[in-house]
Amino acid sequence: MRLYVSLLCCISAQAAIQSHVWREGKLALDIDGVSETIEWISPAAIRVTRSVEAIPLKHDPVLVAFEESALRMRSRYLTVDVAPDGGLRVQASDSESVSVDLRGPLPREAFGFTPKGYGFYRPSPSEVFLYYGPSPKEILEQHQIVTGPRQAPRDSTPLSRTTFDSWAKLADFVRLLNQQSLSAVLYPSFDPTTLANAPPEIKQRVLDLAALLPIVSPPNIDRATRNAFTPYLTTYLREAFDRGYPLIRPLPMQFPRDAGMDQHSDLFMLGDEFLLAPVIAAGDKRRVDLPRGLWTDLRTNTEYRGNQPIEIDAPPGRVPMFARNGSLYPLAARNKMELHYIPSLGGEFFLWEPEFEENSMFHAAPAAEELRVEIESKVTRTYEWVLHHTRTPRLVGEEGSDYRKVASRAALRAGTWWHDAERNNLHILLRAAAGSDRIVLVYFATQ
Repeated sequence: MRLYVSLLCCISAQAAIQSHVWREGKLALDIDGVSETIEWISPAAIRVTRSVEAIPLKHDPVLVAFEESALRMRSRYLTVDVAPDGGLRVQASDSESVSVDLRGPLPREAFGFTPKGYGFYRPSPSEVFLYYGPSPKEILEQHQIVTGPRQAPRDSTPLSRTTFDSWAKLADFVRLLNQQSLSAVLYPSFDPTTLANAPPEIKQRVLDLAALLPIVSPPNIDRATRNAFTPYLTTYLREAFDRGYPLIRPLPMQFPRDAGMDQHSDLFMLGDEFLLAPVIAAGDKRRVDLPRGLWTDLRTNTEYRGNQPIEIDAPPGRVPMFARNGSLYPLAARNKMELHYIPSLGGEFFLWEPEFEENSMFHAAPAAEELRVEIESKVTRTYEWVLHHTRTPRLVGEEGSDYRKVASRAALRAGTWWHDAERNNLHILLRAAAGSDRIVLVYFATQ
């Protein structure tokens, strides 16, 4: 892929480089008396400044080869050629060619993705950053090097105060959530007081959605849903701080190689595990264009094949949500934590434990006639595995200790299991001590 870059403030048809100096990952140019500096921020990111003294950025040293005769710089991922007039040609060896012109009217602090794997950030008219991914997540990681970690709720971005007086306004709100993420907004903040005059049906649908948004203030929302998903949201808020990934992920961000994902701005991923389909029209039905893969409706436990449209029942009270195949996710419950796993792909989840600033780690690995689930807990806690789409096992236990089968979920105690025949889910309860590594093996009869 080639990216042609020219900045609005600098280049004229007659401009020419008069001198250059290369030092420690920076190329300083004199272009007819106008200074330009090209600085490597990482092997996949550069900063270009003109006529200004750049504010120093903290970053690791970058290994770059410089060919003085050709004014060419090579890193592990990129080759940057400097034209005689100071323009740049950026090329990644594993991509197709594309031309991008940044001379157009970009607003201050504009961030965006270009076709074919590049991103840009322009904090001022005389400064631009170019990032190579090629995936959107990798571009966001490069952007995090520049902006530094952003903290919730301190660095949250209030969403516009929508009046929500029509279904169209609600649909626009969902599109806005997607647009904010594509603009590298990590923590959109929603104020439910804007719902004061909304029609009751629309108000309920917005509150259903608000219960799962990263930052809601004041939090007059469904507390049961919010409390259940708090461990999940807390973990992804930490990932946003560490890596610069937004919790709300538009489908083009999550599935960058799949065609047509930009046509579904009424859907988004919440983290890596959940597809959300907010209800944005009157009635109790929802059409959903599923991405590729296998998807389980959290309300009904029904599994659907992806790459097709489906219509589901969508009663008020919960946003329609789908977990993708291989998902492993925590839900807080009374006096325990549920660990839900959707076979048949292997899954893992690293739960952020804020009081210890460490991760508890959970793993699930299926095989032909057995399933292995593992808990590496940083805290002493009761866990309930909920293994979806799982038939009745022949045996459940840890090494040297078989678990006992019970007749109902209410009868579960540590070291027991129960099979929910109606939903075809297997429930396993255990108590894990802090620092322990608990491996449970599930054996099935040969079919």
